[in-house]
Amino acid sequence: MRLERRLEFPDYEATRVFLERAGGLSEEMDLYPNLSFGRTYVNMTLFADENTGALSPDALVFAGRIDRLLDPS
Repeated sequence: MRLERRLEFPDYEATRVFLERAGGLSEEMDLYPNLSFGRTYVNMTLFADENTGALSPDALVFAGRIDRLLDPS
């Protein structure tokens, strides 16, 4: 099981700012998703725990906090 998301941005600057914020969140939570990115997009994947086959509670919190990085209101 995994949780995947593709995020689209209007320009490189917006992509860069998001990656910096997401990197800070990863450091804070000690959770590092797989990332691939280009000028105006980021693909992010969180994998399930190998033993349980389920996403960890931390992974779900991380995903929610990523959503808030995109829409801070």
